[in-house]
Amino acid sequence: MSEAFPSKLAKGQEANRGKSWTRWYLFLGFLMFYTWSYLFLGSILVIEKNTSRIGNLQAQHIESVYQAADQETGLDGETAIGRSEQNNRFLPSYTDGNVQPLWPLLIGACAALPPDELFLIGKWFNLLFSCGIMVLLGVAAARAFSFVGSAAILLLGGFGVILERSAFFSPDALYYLLMTLTWLFGLSLIRQNRLWLYAVFGIFLGLTFLSRPPIWPLATAFLVVSIVRSIFEAWRLKN
Repeated sequence: MSEAFPSKLAKGQEANRGKSWTRWYLFLGFLMFYTWSYLFLGSILVIEKNTSRIGNLQAQHIESVYQAADQETGLDGETAIGRSEQNNRFLPSYTDGNVQPLWPLLIGACAALPPDELFLIGKWFNLLFSCGIMVLLGVAAARAFSFVGSAAILLLGGFGVILERSAFFSPDALYYLLMTLTWLFGLSLIRQNRLWLYAVFGIFLGLTFLSRPPIWPLATAFLVVSIVRSIFEAWRLKN
């Protein structure tokens, strides 16, 4: 009897590991189908729907890429004098008050291209980048929560919010992804007060601000919750 119980326990653990790997294989198949669907639908938006770069905010983003790269080859093809020193080309330093500097920095390597080619490459970069981040986020969610929860995040967040915005020459998709990651690390800080989480939270909060300015509601909410939690913990320890 004493030898039979450990044997059954080992067999049970082995069976659980087998089921776990089976779920991961199924989830991998889901991720492959999700990636194909995301890129297929996104390519339709890139090629057939969003075809004009003139007369909208995308034109300002294209201009900002040239400005940030010190080339300033405007939408009319003219060349102007650079605004910053050469060493600032690697820093998120250019903004016109409407376009934040992170997006021009990411696309700056293609600033030598004419506007039409830059417009097309920027849209494809946005689509592929957002797809990669969504897949990584799905894997992390599967490990932290569950496969069903991860699938819900990918389907609702990816197809409901990110995909439509990833087909444009703009930082909108990047902003929503960074905002989501910042929010997740903020929730982690509420659950466990660790120094490295504060560092990561601050980095993502800064990157979110460099993509688009509206981060104050999230930052204010985190500050208020942190103050309330500190007061409550101080009161609890005192009593």
